[in-house]
Amino acid sequence: MSWFTREYYNTSYKDIESDKQFAIKQLLELAKNGTDFLRDHNLTEATAENWIGYSEKIVELATKRYDSNIHLSYLRMLLTIRYSNHFGPYQRVKACLDYLIDVIGALTSL
Repeated sequence: MSWFTREYYNTSYKDIESDKQFAIKQLLELAKNGTDFLRDHNLTEATAENWIGYSEKIVELATKRYDSNIHLSYLRMLLTIRYSNHFGPYQRVKACLDYLIDVIGALTSL
């Protein structure tokens, strides 16, 4: 039996559910923070990029024990919006929030 297989079987449902609840709580707080951030009418490229970098770290920390694919998907979305000429600072932060809201909805419906 491989190390991964042993670890998988040693992980109880309670631990997985706890990791899921932690991820949901952190993502909800991040979404609230982002919503408050969008209310700033002086949102600049630099402040938007700082918040996006912060959100990327929070998503990584919140989801790495539950499902790292959430973080990878978030990174793919960030690459799309960061390097597109069609997104201003407000639209980039809003795209992040839309993604977070979708993930939170998916996690709470499981």
